[in-house]
Amino acid sequence: GSNTAATVYIDNSGNLGLGVSNPSEKLHVNGNAKIQGNLTVDGTYTQIDTDVTTTEQWLVTNDGTGPAAVINQKGSQDIFDVQDDGTSVFYIEDGGQIGMGTTSPTARLHIESVDDAVIRLKSTDNKAYIALSDNDTDGYISSENSKLSLGASVGVNANNLNIDLSNNNVGIGTSSPSSLLHI
Repeated sequence: GSNTAATVYIDNSGNLGLGVSNPSEKLHVNGNAKIQGNLTVDGTYTQIDTDVTTTEQWLVTNDGTGPAAVINQKGSQDIFDVQDDGTSVFYIEDGGQIGMGTTSPTARLHIESVDDAVIRLKSTDNKAYIALSDNDTDGYISSENSKLSLGASVGVNANNLNIDLSNNNVGIGTSSPSSLLHI
């Protein structure tokens, strides 16, 4: 090869090394690189490897008005696979089904875990609810002021089934059950 500068090397195959004297690819950079402008990568495989002895991270910063990252799967293969030590922990199939703890989600969101606690939803105030809806019905599971409520109304409501978690009293037609079963 010909050494055109102390840190630039071109070998007999036409590989260009910046900071490396034995480039293994058409462009091989040893050290930090900055690209001002657009970068397009075409190929069958793209790898970003931050395997270093200090903290590793991949950081995407967006100062624009659009999304910071767009992944557009044009084929029929699955879309996204986040792994922890080679084990899939967050997976998006072709078609958009999401798996956490599974690479074979059978619903829009499928969570599998060997832990007893599979999911935790928490509000930072004294009221939280989950809405379940189909094309003509809304239902709610609510937690509020030490009570659990299930029914057609958000929050603890006399029209819902209500459980007072401080004494395990159950109320139907009342939001303040005064006995084990209060109807």
